Amino acid sequence: SGLWIRHSEVRILPPQRMNCLKFQKSITIGGIMQIDFHFCMIYILCRAVGIKPEISFNIARASQYVDDNRDINPIETKENSVMPLTTSYDPVDVRNFTFEEGWRVWAPFHFLPAGEGKNLSERLICRPDSDSVKVIIQCYKDSRENFLNEQYLGIILHVIADTYSHQGFSGFLSELNGIGDVENIEPKNHKFSNPILDKIIKLDTDIEKLFRVGHALVGYRPDVPFLKWKYKPYGRHKWTKVNNQSRVYKALKKCFDIIVEAVYSLENNQDILERQSTDFTVVDKLFNEVKKFSKNKISKDDRLNYLYELMERNYFNCTTEGIYKKYCENSDHPFEGERDKLAEWHISAKLHQRCVYNEVYKKMGINFLENDISN
Repeated sequence: SGLWIRHSEVRILPPQRMNCLKFQKSITIGGIMQIDFHFCMIYILCRAVGIKPEISFNIARASQYVDDNRDINPIETKENSVMPLTTSYDPVDVRNFTFEEGWRVWAPFHFLPAGEGKNLSERLICRPDSDSVKVIIQCYKDSRENFLNEQYLGIILHVIADTYSHQGFSGFLSELNGIGDVENIEPKNHKFSNPILDKIIKLDTDIEKLFRVGHALVGYRPDVPFLKWKYKPYGRHKWTKVNNQSRVYKALKKCFDIIVEAVYSLENNQDILERQSTDFTVVDKLFNEVKKFSKNKISKDDRLNYLYELMERNYFNCTTEGIYKKYCENSDHPFEGERDKLAEWHISAKLHQRCVYNEVYKKMGINFLENDISN
């Protein structure tokens, strides 16, 4: 019973050189909590839990790479060859607007469906703390066999963080992603919106309907950690107010709790930890810095550099250990020279995607044919 769906193979565009601090100025389907959260703050949380620097870096890199992955060629290791899995597209890629990529890419990795609502469109809406979040955490636990599986952990941390920033939207072309109006509350004057789209949403035309995918119609607003803003869902007169600072705090706390449980539930974690620690105060410290971002109207580049400077001063009881340089400086690829770890990352991404297909979608009454799921 349920809805059966088959999606076809699609051509993958060539990868681009990594540029960690490049600010995409085009349309964003799911610009996602940006690198300062997915990479830098995740690294800080891992170190606060007592995880060794190299393993903390691997988890943070795995988290950020969900956004940056553009791999298209088989990954050759000593033992086998692993086909890569697409987890994101460039903002202007036309495949962002196809329904099949909603199932395959955007819903599993950026807009996890909560499965709540009266109809399919409502059940595809992304929300934090849903049963779907519990499901993907359990899938991770079931897969690891008493080892940390840092690649898989980083991936689900990314997905769960996005459930906070992307709540209220789905990864599909849907009327429920329509926007009647949108405004900034604090600060009012910033450049994290798309002025063209801000004008388009005020016009009830077919053009506006083309962009009802993810949070495209509200621009980068969901991804700016310090922003307070509001929007009117299409067809409604009441404003929905959003405090990104509150969402960031909740996401930090959730990710911290997941990391603690992942590490300290293992029977043998001596090789993972440099010290025993569950220093929750780091969450409050990070949140205080997010509030300072608001006062100073710091750009994404400045936010990232500022967090690095704080780490160098040991403000979070950890130093950078050269993590920025290791991720993308002087390299075309964040996994340069680490093909085995890159293969592990793609295998973990496939395990997560399979979990969403077999557990999350099926609970919503949606079934995929076995050969439509990435192997």
